[in-house]
Amino acid sequence: MLLFIVMFFGGCAGSTGGGIKIVRILILLRYANRELFKAVHPKAVRIIRFNGKAVPDDVMHSIVSFVIIYFILFFVSSSLLSMMGMDVFSSLSASIATLGNIGPAFNLFGPMANYDLLPFMGKLLLVLNMWIGRLEVFTVMVMLTSAFWKNEI
Repeated sequence: MLLFIVMFFGGCAGSTGGGIKIVRILILLRYANRELFKAVHPKAVRIIRFNGKAVPDDVMHSIVSFVIIYFILFFVSSSLLSMMGMDVFSSLSASIATLGNIGPAFNLFGPMANYDLLPFMGKLLLVLNMWIGRLEVFTVMVMLTSAFWKNEI
């Protein structure tokens, strides 16, 4: 179970692998701590610092957005795999393994197995997961906007 949870983290900042990244998780934990503190002391002003520098609110919003979208993609792809006849744990592990570009998953797609059991649409979904995980979520989302293709950015 611990290995499954760590699959969400991915690597450090600048890593070529997918995942949420340790830096985002650390900043997100500090943000959660600040929000809990603000619930007790609503008029207090606490600045989130990372490596001695203040983290701007727009960066915080983009990190929160990234994590929410990442989990939405994870749950949607896991649900779609489950609807294709895979058991729940195999679907969850295959989704996070491909979204995070981890490599082998668990159960049906473990280290001693492969993704051959999946139907074509399942393989296509996991390829899409790998593509999104490798390029990062926001990069793919920007590429899917019409403004990107019309040079309006």
